[in-house]
Amino acid sequence: MTDTILLGTRKGTVIIDRSSAGWRPRPIVHAGIPVCYAARDTRDGTLWAALDHGHWGPKLSRSRDGGETWQDVSSLKYPDGARYIVKYLPTPDFDPETPAGQPEYKDATVFKIWYLAFGA
Repeated sequence: MTDTILLGTRKGTVIIDRSSAGWRPRPIVHAGIPVCYAARDTRDGTLWAALDHGHWGPKLSRSRDGGETWQDVSSLKYPDGARYIVKYLPTPDFDPETPAGQPEYKDATVFKIWYLAFGA
């Protein structure tokens, strides 16, 4: 059983520690920034928080000392030239094998970081 709870909230990252006196919250980290996801990497104990900055966009933050200090990780982005299909308007007699319309593309950007998965 773990002695720490790590939560991502709309108001920041909350860390709650268990001691002999019970559960005790620490001061909020990333105060005022929505945190979409927070987790601990069991391989090395690094704490991760996926931030959703209103102005700066999605960012990752990590702590290698149990949450005492945090570092921003360089921004995530798709490779140059990556695009996605915005819409595809098929004709009434649409045949998926021979589509008549042309799809509309836009440059791919990272909108949110919803989840982190750690390797083996």
